[in-house]
Amino acid sequence: MCRLLVFACRPGKVDLLLGLADALVEASRSDPLLAEASGATSHGDGWGYAIAALGDEGLAVRHYVSARPIWLEADRLRAAVEELKAYRGAVGVVHARRAGKEGPRGGEHSHPYGYRVEGALMFFAHNGGMDKASLASRLGLSDLSKVTDSYLAGLMLARLMERGLSVEEAYRELAPYTKTALDTGLILAATGRLEAYASAHVASGLSEARLRYYEVHYAEDEGVAAAMSSTVSMVARGRGVVEARPAEWGSLLRLSVDGGVEVAPLRGGP
Repeated sequence: MCRLLVFACRPGKVDLLLGLADALVEASRSDPLLAEASGATSHGDGWGYAIAALGDEGLAVRHYVSARPIWLEADRLRAAVEELKAYRGAVGVVHARRAGKEGPRGGEHSHPYGYRVEGALMFFAHNGGMDKASLASRLGLSDLSKVTDSYLAGLMLARLMERGLSVEEAYRELAPYTKTALDTGLILAATGRLEAYASAHVASGLSEARLRYYEVHYAEDEGVAAAMSSTVSMVARGRGVVEARPAEWGSLLRLSVDGGVEVAPLRGGP
């Protein structure tokens, strides 16, 4: 159970993005929707970000993960976002983790995970639960003690895209492995290429409290598009940062640095 922020932006919208980053920090520190869904109150089992930006000197990529709670390193996140004022465009994903009871812990398990796909760098972060055993079987892996279900989900996407599937097609292959939710952020980065995606997908049978917790909201304006976990949206709205709206279940969102959001359907839903 985690909190996410995915974005694509131009330099003129970095101040708005800073507001969303601050909202993520606060939502991770104190999450009333998590309390309703599980009885816990915070996401303090590590955090990380991946940001890719294009500027006069080409592509710049920053990837950082930590075992510490995100609110203890909020200044580091703000500094990473501030740097984007020097670039023409950027995409990124930020994640704060609450580890499952049986999931491995430590900085190496903090999201986003990094992969290589057809000459591009791919970074993936996930909120929810996947069928770990079935994913491992599909991927031909046997030792599951040192990997998370989220890592396997990202690995499956990367391998499918290496085989020539589009991002949308790969997500449609992955969606049936969802146990609770497939709320994700994904970015692809290469010279001349910046792409950002978010997914909102849940399995059937979840409680209303869990559905509220797993909602993904998105907002778009000239020069910025963002998708975020429900609590992040709630904090951002309360602070007057942005008014985001919920994505439909079974959706894949593609975020543009110019501010647009394209929505494609995935199979299934609640």
